Amino acid sequence: MKFLAPVLVAASLAFCASTVRAEVTETTTTTTTVESTAPGMVLPGGATYNVVNPSTSVIVGPYNVGMSVPSGNYIIEQSTGRVLATTDASGRLIAFTSYPSVLPQRFLLINGQMVYFRDDYAFRRAQLDQKITDEYAAGRLTNNQAKVLHEKLGYVANLECKRKGDLSYSKSTIREIGRKFADVQSAMAHDVAYTNTRKAKIGLRVD
Repeated sequence: MKFLAPVLVAASLAFCASTVRAEVTETTTTTTTVESTAPGMVLPGGATYNVVNPSTSVIVGPYNVGMSVPSGNYIIEQSTGRVLATTDASGRLIAFTSYPSVLPQRFLLINGQMVYFRDDYAFRRAQLDQKITDEYAAGRLTNNQAKVLHEKLGYVANLECKRKGDLSYSKSTIREIGRKFADVQSAMAHDVAYTNTRKAKIGLRVD
């Protein structure tokens, strides 16, 4: 069953798009179809890519056609954060055949795809969004509870748009974002406990 709330979250993220683009203007480039010398490795055309050092979770620069990238770095699609390739000892692109069992900081597996988040707020929001979805799928949240929680995360996304001229956050905005995250976590814990109690009362298994 699909929720309406994730659409609201996506809309709020789109509202922030101009701000995010402002942050990465100096470190991105738009490419055409990119082919590496690694057999069979082709990146989709018409997209913008960045190089991320997974040890530091920092974007180290744009990916340009034919460039050699230090071994072990990741190539991500800027617009989605999807990790598309890594590099071998020669700096050539290599497609992922499996993902590490322990993901680097600010990386998540979402629907079987490793995704990079450029800041801690976006990463934490994605973690909570995934947790809500998982709890709903496990029957520990009702459809309405999950919908409300997704909406609360949408409010956090809106707060993330409130940057100052230098793209930093004011102290009051930082405090408010922290409160909103805590509110989502607290509400989810309460809802899960409530749902489990009701299930137990009617003899249903509680995991």
